Amino acid sequence: MDPKKRKMTSRTNEIPLPLYKKILFLIRPYMGRVFIAIVFSILVSGINGAIAWLVKPAMDYIFVEKRYELLWLLPLGVLILYILRGLGSMLQAYYMQTAGFKLIQEMRNRCFETIVNLPVSTVQRWSSGEMISRVMADIGLLSKILSDSFKTFLVQVPSLLVLMGVAFYRRWDLALLSFVLLPAIALVTKKMSQYLKLKRKAVQHCMAVLTHRMNEALLGIKVIKIFTLEKTKLNQFERATRDHYRQNARLVRIKEGTKFLTGLLSGVAVSLILGYGSYLVVKGAMTSGDFFSILTAIVMAFSPLQKLGRSYGTFQESVGVLER
Repeated sequence: MDPKKRKMTSRTNEIPLPLYKKILFLIRPYMGRVFIAIVFSILVSGINGAIAWLVKPAMDYIFVEKRYELLWLLPLGVLILYILRGLGSMLQAYYMQTAGFKLIQEMRNRCFETIVNLPVSTVQRWSSGEMISRVMADIGLLSKILSDSFKTFLVQVPSLLVLMGVAFYRRWDLALLSFVLLPAIALVTKKMSQYLKLKRKAVQHCMAVLTHRMNEALLGIKVIKIFTLEKTKLNQFERATRDHYRQNARLVRIKEGTKFLTGLLSGVAVSLILGYGSYLVVKGAMTSGDFFSILTAIVMAFSPLQKLGRSYGTFQESVGVLER
């Protein structure tokens, strides 16, 4: 490929700055709900860090020093932490998702108002299926910006920072080992997400065609009967559903392929940590409590990392819809 063309192609995959501003403008009326969600996300992040932090005292004081009289505190403490984390996650998700529903409501109202106020000549340049698809399906996907992408970002980024802080405090060199494959995970996520954005646009186009075929058949049913066009219309609709299926199948392959690759790289990183950490414990350079605390923090940190990767892909899909 010509270098200039390659450069232009790569630029089209980047999200333009005005689009970020547009997204922030759209969610501004719902910032109250978003702020409440941020408070609960901080609570969840703190609890995730506390779970990893408490592994060391639980291992060293109770099991290594054999202070079994404190054993009853372990299940009680874990139960309390999980109850608080569950409540925090539930309330955070509620406020973010209802903000997303508010966004859908407002966007659909504004789009419908725009359509009914357009000149007839302008409306006629678009198929009814295309307009219905944009108002119903496309705008429905926009809620993922708040209910999925922002929600995941608000919860997982603080959780990731807190957990890695615990790991670095316990043993910095072992924690640093977990970052060896982080650039590879980030690169895979970015490349696949950009491709996902393009495929989501193709899926939305197929849905518009499918909606148009259905609407066309319902509005022109008398003409279809008079000229016996049933077979022709059926063939057209079947082609549209076949195209829609193929594009959705490609979308699933990209999503699941990204999950597989990031999971594989995360597994390799955990294996390295297990090997090196076990060696340090055997040599007496680290207590078993420290090792299991670090291991818990790092294993828990890979889950937010993978969720952030998937959320970035979802965000790219939503951006493709917003551009439409």
